[in-house]
Amino acid sequence: MDEAKISKIEEMLNVDLPITEVVKQGPDQVKNFPPISVLNVKGQLVARDGNSRLHVALETNAEKKIKVRIEKEIESFRDLAKRHTAKVGEY
Repeated sequence: MDEAKISKIEEMLNVDLPITEVVKQGPDQVKNFPPISVLNVKGQLVARDGNSRLHVALETNAEKKIKVRIEKEIESFRDLAKRHTAKVGEY
C-alpha cells in the first residue's frame, strides 16, 4: 500500500498510527469506531463511508462488532454514484 493511501486511512480513522499498527491493536477497538454507512444496492450492501474502519474490522475478525448504518436517502445513492464515476475516471 502506498504512503498516500496509508495517510488517507490514518486521517479517516483519526489516529496517528499506520493502518498496520491499528490492525495490531486487535478487535476490541472496533466497538468504539463510529458506524460505517452502507447502501443496499440490488440486495448487496456496499460501504459508502467507513471503508478503512471496515478494513480494520475484517483484518481483526471483528466484523460482527462494527456498527452499521444503512442509508436509504436517494442523495446517498447519488453521492456513491458520483464517487464511483470519479474513481473510474482516474484509471
